[in-house]
Amino acid sequence: MFKNALTVIFGILFSFIIFFLIETILVIKDSSLQMYGSDVSEHFKTMFFHGDSYLREKYYDSEQKQPNVSQFKIPNSDNTYEISWDNFGRRRTFDEDSNKDKYAVFLGCSLIFGDGISDKETLPYFFGSYSKDYEAYNYALSGASPNIFLYLLSQRDISLEIKQSSGIVYYFYQTNHLLRSTAHISTINFAWPEPMYEFDKNKQLVLTEDLATLDYFKRFVEKSLLLKNIIPLIDTKKAKDDAHELTCEIINQLAKKVNQRLENAEFITVLYPGESDQRMGKCLMNKGVKVIDFSMKSRDPKLRTHWDGFHPSMQENEALSRLLIESL
Repeated sequence: MFKNALTVIFGILFSFIIFFLIETILVIKDSSLQMYGSDVSEHFKTMFFHGDSYLREKYYDSEQKQPNVSQFKIPNSDNTYEISWDNFGRRRTFDEDSNKDKYAVFLGCSLIFGDGISDKETLPYFFGSYSKDYEAYNYALSGASPNIFLYLLSQRDISLEIKQSSGIVYYFYQTNHLLRSTAHISTINFAWPEPMYEFDKNKQLVLTEDLATLDYFKRFVEKSLLLKNIIPLIDTKKAKDDAHELTCEIINQLAKKVNQRLENAEFITVLYPGESDQRMGKCLMNKGVKVIDFSMKSRDPKLRTHWDGFHPSMQENEALSRLLIESL
């Protein structure tokens, strides 16, 4: 009887391990990491490791003297949407020819980048359209979290990419960023090509894995097979709770890095509507990071994109842009 029970237990554990091994291999090899025609990790590496000339060649049509425009099919639909990039690999806001004297940099994930919607339907686009003083720059990346932007700013001097000398840098936080910041196994399909930060023994934030040395298999083993990670693997609520302190400090260090790169920047974390997390807001404010809390504002399901029921539509982005401008 005892042997039979052990056999069953080991059988379940073995099946569990094999399942995640197969999943990892498929994800690493498969097109599930495809982002706008190129591998996510390659896109990130392009943004982080290459200079202006490379980005211009990749995203800008020098013969036509205009940004490359790509058509993408909206999931579960016959409709398409357009994405065009400027010569720094940022999604265009069509605000670049303005004579505004301040900048508004947008950092965030697909909610801010604008998955499934065209260039002139994104939050940064509407903000730039309605603001008389701020030119909008869309640095958002699908699947991103604050560790991505902390790393990006350590690799790139974005002051060379922004023509104004003062302005605002918005980072838009939503609760899923907690799992991405710690490379939780549930984010393997879209957020694993990210650099990782951890606390050292002195509780100082350190970079433990960058894009050049990222090892998927090693990360998989550490995040899914080590005993200490089994409970957070199954219980995402616990995983989020455990990730709060680390994610809060990553955002805090991001604020400091922004002020190093852009001396006259005001860094603001925006808690995204419908993503209530008072704990994160309190933690950030205790560290001296300015917070705009929209998290208690409910999101109208009718104003979300029809293809997944989560990402914002043009109408929701327009409404949020007006709230941001009112908060200035």
